[in-house]
Amino acid sequence: MAIEKVHGTLHGRPGSFVLQHNSTLNRGVPEQSIQVVPDSATGELRGLKGRMVISRVKGEHCYDFEFKFAE
Repeated sequence: MAIEKVHGTLHGRPGSFVLQHNSTLNRGVPEQSIQVVPDSATGELRGLKGRMVISRVKGEHCYDFEFKFAE
């Protein structure tokens, strides 16, 4: 498990948010859950919800971040 604070700009909106990582091996198969901590976003990112998947492709880490902003 890890907690990570991210600062930056997402689709032109500056701010920050917190990601909570939970990862384990289930009989040798990696399982992960990386979520935006509810109500952790600041600035113009307030209302951000999302999840991330980290994978390895050709020896490099790839980050797939699915997100949306509250209406």
